[in-house]
Amino acid sequence: MAVLVTLDSLRTYGRSLDERLRDVNKYPDSFIDSRINAGYELVSTKSQPFLNEEVVDLSTYIEDGTAKFEMEMDFDVNGWKQIYVTSSNKNAITCVVKPDNIVIVNLDINSLKAEEENLITLQYYYFPNTKTGDQYFSTDILHMVENGIAEAIFDSLRDYKSRDNYRAQLNNNSKSIINGLDYDAFNVVKNNWNF
Repeated sequence: MAVLVTLDSLRTYGRSLDERLRDVNKYPDSFIDSRINAGYELVSTKSQPFLNEEVVDLSTYIEDGTAKFEMEMDFDVNGWKQIYVTSSNKNAITCVVKPDNIVIVNLDINSLKAEEENLITLQYYYFPNTKTGDQYFSTDILHMVENGIAEAIFDSLRDYKSRDNYRAQLNNNSKSIINGLDYDAFNVVKNNWNF
């Protein structure tokens, strides 16, 4: 089951962890946001649960005779899972990944037909932050994110007993993910690009 997670919901969760955090003058949103980002980083260092999938329909490119184009990924790529091509002529489509979240697609226009299915599916891990926007997380991933945020907040508050408690929970959740929760447990955002 996927849950919509917003920046406001994460801020509310963060502030609910300790009475002191309700003082917005002493702990402004920028402090909470920095702890949310630190929590995301903690989760991402334990495992790579944030997976995005982008599907590109090449029919318009083929119709227009575009032999080469660049695509920028929706999120900052933290690692690639796979790129695969769906086409009757897979050799006519190549992808080159550049380090700056750009993928260059080369098409052998003479070998491809626009009326056939020609798709590129790009799956990559990304590193979310407070600027990423609203996202859907599975409940397993949401618990990991909350534990990461709590660990970061209690570390900043110098409450090391609480920090260690949330760290242990995050480690246990991460082991579950790494040890084989199925694909649906991951945060999968699907974007269909039809140009």
